[in-house]
Amino acid sequence: MPVFGITNALVPIVGYNYGAENKERIIKAIKIRNITGSFGYGMRNIIILVSSEIFVGYV
Repeated sequence: MPVFGITNALVPIVGYNYGAENKERIIKAIKIRNITGSFGYGMRNIIILVSSEIFVGYV
């Protein structure tokens, strides 16, 4: 869920910079979003993989 918030926050940043024709900041914002999104999804996957036995044990 936090990754969706980061993505939704990116939309106005890219929109404002697109209107200002500031392509460097658009690329920088997308790169930062990709890094934080990858980290967020990576941490989520690690938590799921590590704790999957707990969830399967209760089924």
